[in-house]
Amino acid sequence: MHKTVETIAKSKTTNGQPSLHSVHISSEQLVTTDRHVLIREQFKTPIDNLNGELTIDPNGVPLNVNYPDTDRLIPTDDNIRYHLNIEAGKWVDIIQVYKKNMYAAINITDGIVTIAFGESSDDLSGEFEIGKSDNEDLTIYFQPKFLKMIGDYGKEVIGRNFKDSYFELEVVSRYEPAKVIFENDDITGTFLVTPLHVN
Repeated sequence: MHKTVETIAKSKTTNGQPSLHSVHISSEQLVTTDRHVLIREQFKTPIDNLNGELTIDPNGVPLNVNYPDTDRLIPTDDNIRYHLNIEAGKWVDIIQVYKKNMYAAINITDGIVTIAFGESSDDLSGEFEIGKSDNEDLTIYFQPKFLKMIGDYGKEVIGRNFKDSYFELEVVSRYEPAKVIFENDDITGTFLVTPLHVN
């Protein structure tokens, strides 16, 4: 199991909620969420001898709970309006420095994707170019600690070449979860992150 999956399953925001403080597994996929981020790993080769579904806590103990229907949360390709092509190395290096800030604003302006950080949405400093997009202008806010998890998870799925690669941040709107897909020989990993609602 990837460390990022374990981190989400053990999140403090899910303490006292066994159905979320856990990982849900079927023969085709694994999923976990803490209501801020979600990871779904679809296995390219189904797990043999696993009939039905299994929910386990972070210590590997099976739980008798109903895991929520998380598939309905993941945006479909038909709903995606914005495609941001992100340089993974810049993303990882910049967010590592600013991960403790309260706000990160990702902007598309004239085809350039930038990110800025601050303690409030009105007090952002620095603006770092991190990629490109063919879409119309956009500003969307996130908590930097969750954006850091995207890089952490990407490194786990892709491996040591991750920082030399690009990934696509797919956005429906400023208020709906954004999606990133990472893939290797074994899984297709979908990482979902909820934006901050800023007027």
